[in-house]
Amino acid sequence: MIINHYQTCGECEFTPLCLPQIDQKMSHFNQCLPIQRQLVLKKGEILFTPHTPFQCLYAVKLGAIKTVQTESNGEELIRNFYFTGEIFGYKAIHQGEYRSTAKALCESHVCEINYREFLHFIQQNPHLQEHVMYSACSHINRGSYLHTKSAERKVAAFLLDLSNRLHPFPIKGVLYLPIPRQDIASYLRLTPETLSRISTKFIRNKIIAVDKRKLTLLKPELLQGIADGRVESKIEFR
Repeated sequence: MIINHYQTCGECEFTPLCLPQIDQKMSHFNQCLPIQRQLVLKKGEILFTPHTPFQCLYAVKLGAIKTVQTESNGEELIRNFYFTGEIFGYKAIHQGEYRSTAKALCESHVCEINYREFLHFIQQNPHLQEHVMYSACSHINRGSYLHTKSAERKVAAFLLDLSNRLHPFPIKGVLYLPIPRQDIASYLRLTPETLSRISTKFIRNKIIAVDKRKLTLLKPELLQGIADGRVESKIEFR
């Protein structure tokens, strides 16, 4: 399904999600955010594929998107996840094309933003420039924990990262994961067995609780200590 229309920042009810720093500062503007289309993707539906020429950035209005890269041996590696309110497609600006496949993890609503028109738009709005720079830098720094060699630290940092990005929460520290376990393992560059082993350790030590797709961070401070490498050796992993 594709909904063709333009939407003003002042009228869009999702402005606080994808452009959270504008709110009242831009309420007197009547300029159009260059949203070309709003797409509704079914679970598993593909947004773009490798080598598609770059023309647009994308903002997740609702739902979750994963980007996948296929290796020469046919193995699929998860490159990133994007959730409600997050903008993606920045890497393709430099490359001139998308290098991965973007696929919906669940039914997702995505705004397609024409890049050239967007550049013109932000030149007229310093508040929006600030937000776009913040968003781009956040995207670049995201997943820095993937470089650590410790599997436990990777998993702990990933869970904390999700707790900061998945919103809104009905209860603080409670996450409803839209991501299959095998995708999480692929993203963290771990085997599914290793991920399962670490998750079991965290559950036994009452650091997290898992009920199907509901995950509760019972001891976020301890989880942070594990992610930082400060308390890992003090935890009894039975």
